[in-house]
Amino acid sequence: MKKVAAKRCFYRSQNNRRLRFPQADELPKMLMETNCLYWAASLQKLVDDFRRDHAKEKSMVAIQKLPCAIPDFRFVACGLAIPRDDEEAPVYLLEELIHAPFIKYISNNSVRPSGKLTGIDHAKALYLCASQHIQYLYTERTMFVSDLQGKASFEL
Repeated sequence: MKKVAAKRCFYRSQNNRRLRFPQADELPKMLMETNCLYWAASLQKLVDDFRRDHAKEKSMVAIQKLPCAIPDFRFVACGLAIPRDDEEAPVYLLEELIHAPFIKYISNNSVRPSGKLTGIDHAKALYLCASQHIQYLYTERTMFVSDLQGKASFEL
């Protein structure tokens, strides 16, 4: 049995207290978050397919020379827990729990690797930067995944 993180939607009051939205407002916000994770996973699959389809081409030489094998990055599995009959009960976003040192490869305010990365983690961040470019170009310049983070030296 895998452990999960159960996340709730909240906002901060003027005195910095966490407050819940009414369930009618909470559900659409949580659906949006879940949809973003599904889209991110789809965009990552686009990159994986691109890499496999073009692995032998000369333009992929830089990727072939990385100091490590490119792992299959992925996003955490997720889903929503929605109460059936109770209009007051909270909605939860359930995410697969990550058990490892956590690393930020690319911040959401930059398209460059995080400044403190070295070695293999820096090489992985460079690959993720290239992934963002592939996503952006293959979606006709409409989207890419940012704020890439995950297990240090493992998967996203």
